[in-house]
Amino acid sequence: MYVLTDERLCQAAVDKSELEAEVTKSRSDTVNLQDSLDKMKLTSDGLSQDKVDLNKIIMRVRHFLTVFTSLYLYDSCHCYH
Repeated sequence: MYVLTDERLCQAAVDKSELEAEVTKSRSDTVNLQDSLDKMKLTSDGLSQDKVDLNKIIMRVRHFLTVFTSLYLYDSCHCYH
């Protein structure tokens, strides 16, 4: 027969409190990790949009340079005639 003494009851209460604290901390950590994950997703989405915007700018600059170079070469060829 197992006899519960006051000491064992107190130890069980302490163990229960420690486990509850660990569960609470674990839940808090989970919430914090989810928050960090959400922030990382927003950052990643922002970076993706920035990359799209930058590529559009690069394409416009390349187009401008192509047009400018073509005009410059055309003008330089026809200046001396």
